[in-house]
Amino acid sequence: MSWPLARISCMNEANPEPEETRRDSAPFDPRSAEALLEFDVVREMLAGFTRFSTSREMALSVRPRWDYNEIIWLQDETAEARLLLDTVGDIGLGGLEDPSELIQRAVLGGVLNGKELNAVVVALAAVEGAAAVVRSLGSQLPYLLGVVDDIGDFSNVRVEIERAIEEGGDIRDSASPSLRKLRQGVAGSYNRLIQRLERISHSMDVSPSLQSDAVATRGDRLVLEVRSDRRKSVPGIVHDVSNTGQTIFIEPMEVVELGNTWRETAAEVVREENRILRRLSEHLGDVGREAVHAMKATAKLDMIMARGRLATSMTAGRVECLLPTEVTAVELKDARHPLLGDDAVPATISIGPDFRCLVITGPNAGGKTVALKTVGLLALMNQAGLQIPASVESRIAAFESIHADIGDAQSIERSVSTFSSHMSAVVDILKTAGPRSLVLLDELGTGTDPDEGAALARAIVEELSQRRIPSVITTHHRGVADFATGHDGTENASMELSPDTMLPTYHLAMGLPGRSYAIAVADQLGLPGSVVERARELVGTDHATTDELLQQIQSDRQRLAELASEAESVRNDAATTKRIVEVELAELRQRQEDMAEETRVTLRREADEMRNTFRRIERDARREGFEESARKAAEEARRTVRDPNWLRAKLPKLEVNLPEERGPIDVPEPVVVTEASQLEPGELVELRGLGATAEVIAVLDDGETVELLIGGVTARINMAEVRRLGAVKAEPEEPARIVVQRTARPIADIEGRPSSELDLRGRRAHEIHDVVMEWLEQQILEGSSGGRVIHGKGTGALRSAVRETLTHHDAVEAFYVGSPAEGGDGVTMVELK
Repeated sequence: MSWPLARISCMNEANPEPEETRRDSAPFDPRSAEALLEFDVVREMLAGFTRFSTSREMALSVRPRWDYNEIIWLQDETAEARLLLDTVGDIGLGGLEDPSELIQRAVLGGVLNGKELNAVVVALAAVEGAAAVVRSLGSQLPYLLGVVDDIGDFSNVRVEIERAIEEGGDIRDSASPSLRKLRQGVAGSYNRLIQRLERISHSMDVSPSLQSDAVATRGDRLVLEVRSDRRKSVPGIVHDVSNTGQTIFIEPMEVVELGNTWRETAAEVVREENRILRRLSEHLGDVGREAVHAMKATAKLDMIMARGRLATSMTAGRVECLLPTEVTAVELKDARHPLLGDDAVPATISIGPDFRCLVITGPNAGGKTVALKTVGLLALMNQAGLQIPASVESRIAAFESIHADIGDAQSIERSVSTFSSHMSAVVDILKTAGPRSLVLLDELGTGTDPDEGAALARAIVEELSQRRIPSVITTHHRGVADFATGHDGTENASMELSPDTMLPTYHLAMGLPGRSYAIAVADQLGLPGSVVERARELVGTDHATTDELLQQIQSDRQRLAELASEAESVRNDAATTKRIVEVELAELRQRQEDMAEETRVTLRREADEMRNTFRRIERDARREGFEESARKAAEEARRTVRDPNWLRAKLPKLEVNLPEERGPIDVPEPVVVTEASQLEPGELVELRGLGATAEVIAVLDDGETVELLIGGVTARINMAEVRRLGAVKAEPEEPARIVVQRTARPIADIEGRPSSELDLRGRRAHEIHDVVMEWLEQQILEGSSGGRVIHGKGTGALRSAVRETLTHHDAVEAFYVGSPAEGGDGVTMVELK
């Protein structure tokens, strides 16, 4: 389903695209409805599909919108996300942290360390990659392209940082020309210092005074571990003493200068590294504002993609969003409660067009509240830009407010305080709701005296109906259902129980009031029969009769549903069979085409063999003087080609194995020719078993053989092998020449001998090769020295085809344009060897 941009044309500067953090004002605070309908659980589900830290926060704070155009905008974005996911794939960003704070620090002149710079680089690369995925579909994603417009090209600064910083955050030696040399100097001075200390520690004078021969570190100096009682034997600077006082850490005097050199070169390295980090941070700061905008755009993009991912996970789809002024407020088909997963039973629920108030009745735990919550929660999801788990043929209005009073009747104490609480909510709803609102009231009229509760419930339903406020009300009161049956603007629906098991089916039946099943359930649970019968007596015969009628209607509807399901199954099977047969017929046609092509190749090869035979006979005859024998041999070859059974022997056999137990297929058959009188010259026929089309040249005198033109080749075929293709006639360009042009024969002279002139006018270019080749062979057999080929001037296509054939024929000595008296450029004169 397409959603034209014209529907959101009013989204201009005065009404900008929605911002995820903006809050809409509404006549009634919708958060109470959101809480009662568990929209917060949907938010958690949405947040679970985000991949960017900032977009997760946005998902947890998402709210429904109350403006029609904003809702359409959000739904367009989500539809584009689904399109992107279904074609190109996702945008990446897996587990990406938002580096905006680091970038802001760089903008303010702060210096980032290597790990922080690397984190920014990773984020920038991911952001650019996400934008590239969106741009790959171009104009198909106008909304997403608008989002990624804020994502620029950061490749320059990113490449600069990557060249200087390793993935782990360490600065590369190549980060600056002097860094490598400085680090080498540090390594050299350190190695010299270590070697001198090791030499001292292993000397005969010092070794007995050490706790160990290992070189230790204190602060940024290298020292030896000297026993406290041998302090005097190792002159040097004391840097530390152990906790026990047994070990003194001394830097020998003879290595102090080496240690100073080492520390000085190390300090130079640190200064150079800091200079590199500052330079990189400054370059990042130069594009920092653009980078922060890119991160915000990426968060919004990921938020939109999360809506698409959520829709995919729950097999949701985009439904039509109606203006709240339309007569139909809700038309949900196969709608599923999004929080029940695979356990959800699809329901079809409507509000309108002929009613605005839907009353759902039925047994306890039968699914009334779930049906009511399904309508409300799907409405909230739709207005938050989320696709809903329902048929795409569904429709739902963009309500200006949603109001709900929902409570679990099984967990509510039957007390005045509870009743008062519910009535207070209803009072507030009646004050604020209007024709563009959606009202959901669960178990209306409970918590008080049944008669008074039923009267109040009926009065409230009547008020909602008169004010044309779209409403869904669940109740146990039969009087409310009776009121809905006979009152304009209201409609009944019911939840069904299985009549055999007395267990809920969770199916909603529109247009039918429900039964409480209280007595039937009590009987099923084992209540004494006498008590059950007394209960039936107390409710009266009218009540029992009504229950029986409802039960009969329910049974009839169930049977109709089963029949409809069976019919749908049969229809689907028929459609499947049709598709299979269509595929098989297509394969059969392809096989016929392949065989026709194979036949054309075979015929061409046979024709070439015949021409070679004619040339060989002609050469032998001229050499040995047996022209009469050659003429007889040529005539024998012609008889072979004209044999009606010759073509059948050359054709491959087509075997077709169609599937068994298929119903009849209405495929029109060509007319089978049984009498020669049915065919006329120039008519099109089909070769049976081959599918090739041929043109009738003539019907022979025996009445059983027809002479055909098949792709420029003349052949005689038995009448039984021909199917007539209606009354279709060939349409030559020059009707006056139809016989001459289509018989593939040159004009005959007065004596009946082949003429040295060939008239090709009216033919197609693809026919020329075979016709000219046959004419040349006849000229060779007759000993002709040449002739004239008439092709006309026209477009030059026939002339080019003629001269192409003459160029490659061994018997042609020369050919040239005719003189003006001979026909000029409209003829080609041929000389044979």
